Amino acid sequence: MSSNEIEFRELISRMFDEYIINEMPAHLLRLHPDTGPIETIEVVDRFSLRSYYETTVNEIKEDDIVPNADEEWEDAIIRLIKEKIQYAILSHRWVNGDSETSFQYMQSKVEVKSFDWHVGGLEKLYAFCQKARNDFNCSFAWCDMCCIDKTSSSELDEAIRSMFRWYRNSHICITYLQETDSIDDLAEDEWFERGWTLLELLASFRMKFYGKSWAPLRPLHESENDKCDSNSILQEISRITRIPETDLRTFTPGTNRVQEKMVWASSRRTTRVEDIAYSLIGIFDVSLMVAYGEGRRAFYRLMEAILQRCDHWEIFSWKGSSSSYNAALPADPSCYPAVGNTDYFP
Repeated sequence: MSSNEIEFRELISRMFDEYIINEMPAHLLRLHPDTGPIETIEVVDRFSLRSYYETTVNEIKEDDIVPNADEEWEDAIIRLIKEKIQYAILSHRWVNGDSETSFQYMQSKVEVKSFDWHVGGLEKLYAFCQKARNDFNCSFAWCDMCCIDKTSSSELDEAIRSMFRWYRNSHICITYLQETDSIDDLAEDEWFERGWTLLELLASFRMKFYGKSWAPLRPLHESENDKCDSNSILQEISRITRIPETDLRTFTPGTNRVQEKMVWASSRRTTRVEDIAYSLIGIFDVSLMVAYGEGRRAFYRLMEAILQRCDHWEIFSWKGSSSSYNAALPADPSCYPAVGNTDYFP
């Protein structure tokens, strides 16, 4: 092996390690075996991915690196590594709060035949894993119910601050709409009323929507990605959420269009009041320390973080209750009027 080849292999190895450590979730579900019916589900840490995918990543050759028009050479390498490390991620509505399947319940390797089906959310988890394996050939999956150790404040903090990136890096976001039978029912599903699902909707490049019987709303043979083109699902979601189809397909986070993005969040709710702010961290691409117990102060801190990077006057175009911490700032997203609503202000 020449010195150039050695240097290339070392570069691939280093970038692979950095991607695993910095871009992947702390824990994932390993679906055993790799083919056929799932018999065992195991929670593994991100470092287990290295041994699993090391051979696959080492197959990358220098000739495989073909940057796109807007890419640097190393960006093209990361794109190839990301394509090799595939995991499915779940978007869903929590219904039983803390009684849903937990990290502690799934912490050790669990055989499906020994599942206690009375545990909240376990049937949903298993159905998700089956779709991840059967429909998208993913050996790893991530679900917020049982892939975050919520007893660890540092892990919970990392998960909340990294959530947007984890959904964006996923191979497929499997979205379960438990109150939906068909596209005609979409507007009635509570999934569209929750705070965190806005992040999941915008962050994921590839999404597949399933109804309450776990049948895809659009057949798989028509599309494995309901975001890939203009279709009836995308059009209906745009109508329900008031989010343009272009943003649904390829949303770019940032502190621009503050008023418009706040309107998207204005009718959504979260169980914990702090999550109104925390669920918007990735959408605005700002950094915010997680501190459950601070209440409405979390949204004030979010607005402060946005102001540090935003130079658009529209951030002050709001009406309603002001923040208890600064009268110049709104109390929550509902203070922002719909874009173009000139009748909102006297």
